[in-house]
Amino acid sequence: MPRNSTVTDPRFEHALLEALDAAAPVGLAVLDAELRHARINDALCRMMQLTSEEILGRTPAELHGPAAEEAEQMYRHLLATGERATIEITAAVGANPDEPRHWRLNMFPVRVDDAPPALCILVEDITDRRSLEERLAHLAYHDQLTGLPNRTLVAEHLGRLLSRRPPAPRLGVLFVDVDRFKEINDVYGHAAGDAVLKAIASRLPQVIRPSDVAGRWGGDEFILLVDDVDGAALDALSQRVRREVAAPIGLGGTTIATTLSVGVTLARPGEAASLVLERADAAMYARKQGRAGAGPAGKR
Repeated sequence: MPRNSTVTDPRFEHALLEALDAAAPVGLAVLDAELRHARINDALCRMMQLTSEEILGRTPAELHGPAAEEAEQMYRHLLATGERATIEITAAVGANPDEPRHWRLNMFPVRVDDAPPALCILVEDITDRRSLEERLAHLAYHDQLTGLPNRTLVAEHLGRLLSRRPPAPRLGVLFVDVDRFKEINDVYGHAAGDAVLKAIASRLPQVIRPSDVAGRWGGDEFILLVDDVDGAALDALSQRVRREVAAPIGLGGTTIATTLSVGVTLARPGEAASLVLERADAAMYARKQGRAGAGPAGKR
C-alpha cells in the first residue's frame, strides 16, 4: 500500500482497486510498453461507448485511427522520460463519430522494479464544462438581442486591425444609427422596436464580406468594420446600407418604415481605435443633423 496508508493487507488493496474500477467518475487506462490497453475501468468503457473486450489489448491508433498517432508519440515520450503531462483534446468516440467530445487526459508513467514502464491515463469528459465556458464567452462578447458582436468585441477587433505590423492601410469604419427609433418604440411598443433592431442586425452582414465585421455598438447604433477599402467603395457601401438595410420591416401585418444615418471614415494605420470611432460617430451625427434640417428626423 502507499506510504500514506496504514493498511497492509494486500486483499484490501485488491478490493480497493476493484471498487475504483467500478465506481470511479473518471476513466482509467493503463497502457503497456507497446501502448496496448492492459487495464481499464468501467467509466472508460462508458466514455468510449465500447466494451472492455473491444478495448483491451488494442492500441489507441487501432481504436481511433490515424487521429491517435500524434498522441501515441507523446505516450512514448512520457514512457521514455518518466515525465507527466496533462492535455485537452477533442475527439469522437463510439457510435457518434460526428459528435466529437472534449477530453482532459492526465498522464503519468509507473514503473515497478526492472519491469517495463506502464502509462496511466486518467480520462475526464469535459464537454459540458467546455460548452458552458464557450457559452459564457459568447455572452461576454456578443449582444444578447441581436447575436452580433458587442461593443467590447468590436472595439477589441478594431484595435487589432489598427495595430497590425506591417501597417495595413484602407480600413473603413461605418457608424450606423436608426433614425427616430424612439418614435418606433413609442408608437409600436418596445417589442416592435426590438424586432426592428433584430431585422437590421440580420441584414447588415449581408451587405459586407464574410471577412468584415458587423456589430451592435449599443441602443440603436451599429458598427461595420470593412477592411481593404477605398473612399469610393466606402461611400458606395454607405449608400447600400441606407438602401437595403433600411428597407421596410413587416411585423405581424404592420410595415414599419425605417431610415438610417451612416457616418463613414477611413482609419489611418496606427491610429487609436477611440479616435477612429469618434470620427465615424461625428460623421454619422453630422449626416443625421443634415437630415433633421430637411425633415422631422433628428438625434434622440
